[in-house]
Amino acid sequence: MKIAIINSKTDIAGCNIRKHLLKRLGKEAVSESETVAFKSHTLRFLETEDRLIYEKGLDDRTNCDLIMFISRHTSQNPTPALTVHATGNYGKAMLGGNDHELATAAPAMMHAVLNAMNRRLKAAAAGEETAGTDVTDGKGQDDIGRYRLSYEATHHGPTDLKTPSLFVEIGSTIDEWQDDAAGELVAGAVLDALSLDNDSLSDVIRLIGLGGTHYAARQTDISLDSKGAFGHIAHTREIAGITVSSLELMIERTHADAAYIDRKALNAQELKRLESVFKESGYADIPILTEGEIKEIKDISWENCVKIRRFVSEKYPKLNCRIFALTDTQPDSKKHAEKTPVIIEIEPELVAEAYKTDPKGTVEGMESMKLAALFSKNGILEPAFITYEEFGEQTINDLISLCVKILHKESGTVIEGDTLILKKVRFDPAKATELGVPKGPSFGKLAAGFEINLNGKTITPEMVSNQITKVIRIKGLEKYL
Repeated sequence: MKIAIINSKTDIAGCNIRKHLLKRLGKEAVSESETVAFKSHTLRFLETEDRLIYEKGLDDRTNCDLIMFISRHTSQNPTPALTVHATGNYGKAMLGGNDHELATAAPAMMHAVLNAMNRRLKAAAAGEETAGTDVTDGKGQDDIGRYRLSYEATHHGPTDLKTPSLFVEIGSTIDEWQDDAAGELVAGAVLDALSLDNDSLSDVIRLIGLGGTHYAARQTDISLDSKGAFGHIAHTREIAGITVSSLELMIERTHADAAYIDRKALNAQELKRLESVFKESGYADIPILTEGEIKEIKDISWENCVKIRRFVSEKYPKLNCRIFALTDTQPDSKKHAEKTPVIIEIEPELVAEAYKTDPKGTVEGMESMKLAALFSKNGILEPAFITYEEFGEQTINDLISLCVKILHKESGTVIEGDTLILKKVRFDPAKATELGVPKGPSFGKLAAGFEINLNGKTITPEMVSNQITKVIRIKGLEKYL
């Protein structure tokens, strides 16, 4: 990949990062016509005379596949910060670029750089010299941990870029801009990101983000804990002005696979309006994912995830799907293989009783299984599961074993050969009413297993309960214990 790394000569932070990049690459200085080979990339280092945000026509001037701006970050409330963001203006251009124009974002590279900086910050906090394995120099500064790491919402120019681009910044005062430890960390993180092979770099879910603060707290957390790779992000204050055309531009300039809405950062009116904008756009079918849905997509590709979502939508339109440890890669490979989902079904009563007995334990038990589980709209686990053919038999065995073990722990469970006998005592409101027990707290106490005193008479739970016996037959039951 041909990559242009651009800084302004007047930008102290940009010059700082550039210096450490060249040092790590074994260069003291490079001319604009000179290229530097790194991994599978060809790097060109360019400097501008003026501020980067006012640059125009860089597509033709750089003739590359990716533009990375290295720059300072400023803030009205200055705090040490390391940030990554895309550029553009949702409204009037106040800081460079054109009105209502967004540059083409580089979500995968933004994700890679953000996560590389996070690893290096953690390594510095742990007292390690570097978090990388390929390129290092020097020792980190003791107070490097003071830097806050985040995405920023889309803002400022340049906006006319068709070449994928990103800003990588150090902020927010001259103390941080000229901090060698920060410059070194950012340079190391950039080269860590450029060291990724194409399969690893592209193994992300490209997202647009709607709502939240300028420093995109929710989006940052998602990206640091998942494949969620954000491109264009719109601050909450921009939502009222998001039109069909601006939403379409966000999606197109991010090459987005899906969208994420920070619902806690928006009011009901804003959410309703966004819903209408999506429906009216040319991307009405783009998935809008929750934080949980993004974070659960771990060991399968986005393409296979879409297959599962479509499969569930067609077969079980009224159910929700949650992906657990389902994988489409071989143990010795990171490459994803195209897969076709299949349905496996378990004895409905076995699943229902296990989930009713211990819903938390049932879900936790499935977390290591190669499956996707189906839930009703009110959160009840269904007896049908999604997996891949090669995992089918083992997954069925694991599910039966999980359910049997949960039920076996119950005091009223008896096992006779291949038969699981469940004996449960349940509160009977009709019996309580016959004995004169008034509805309310007295019902609650009896249902919870406590006796009550009613007009001098003791009413015990046994007096107002029924014993219910259920029989579930499971071939080869003992092997599941």
